[in-house]
Amino acid sequence: MGAIVIENDNTQNSVLRKVWTIELEILDVIDHICRENSIHYSLAYGTLLGAIRHQGFIPWDDDIDVLMSRNDYERFRQVWKEEAVIDYDLVDREGYSDYPNNFMKIVKKHTTFLQKESDREKSFPKGIFIDIFPADRFAPGPIRRKIQFIACLINMLLTRGYGSGNGGAYSVVENIILKSPAKLREKWRLSSQRFIEKWDDRENLPFLVPVTFSECKCVYPSNMLDDLVLCEFQGNKYYSVKDYDTVLRIMYGDYMTLPPEEEQTWTHHPILLDFEHDYEELQ
Repeated sequence: MGAIVIENDNTQNSVLRKVWTIELEILDVIDHICRENSIHYSLAYGTLLGAIRHQGFIPWDDDIDVLMSRNDYERFRQVWKEEAVIDYDLVDREGYSDYPNNFMKIVKKHTTFLQKESDREKSFPKGIFIDIFPADRFAPGPIRRKIQFIACLINMLLTRGYGSGNGGAYSVVENIILKSPAKLREKWRLSSQRFIEKWDDRENLPFLVPVTFSECKCVYPSNMLDDLVLCEFQGNKYYSVKDYDTVLRIMYGDYMTLPPEEEQTWTHHPILLDFEHDYEELQ
């Protein structure tokens, strides 16, 4: 199959399940590594919601999300390097300086899932992927929590390399930071990351997931990733948080109610999709 440009709903519906098949293949790789190395993970966000509400993908969803504590996240990264997994790439900021996310992706080699025109010139692999998000511990006390929240915002800003577009004084500060020398920006990015992770050995503290503005404010139970169960997802069993009701209510509120029909659409909607070639091979 050659490259597919997603132009209409008919094309979208005809390829979505093939995207699912490759994502499930990646999930099986992640699951195997975690089981073999006693690394805790949970299905997360729309994937967890799909597992509970649909026993698989939400019918109009197009990705898989996985969540790990920061300690397990770093262990997973190290094991991946040691095992030299073939056919897949681990993509994160440490490996690709122009990768604009502060979480990792596992990408299937020889596939293309191009989401934005601006990604065409980037060096990181642009294949079909699964997101793996790290969960950190909230700082103890209100003052340190506020500083940690600011560190989250700075880290996201410097990793993405573009502002939030909120306007006003906030955008002025963002522009000043983004116009600072590159070495200074990288120093701030790493310093903010260290501050976010400062309390990750304190198992009594609740979790946050520092990857979006709203998630930096969500407070998840301290034992969220200790108590795990196997749940059905597309006919297989994968790990999820045992108290999924609490977690999904924090994420979505009334999660069992379907959204309006007009919102039941493919979220990421790639502009270029290929199941046999990576982006560079297509060129």
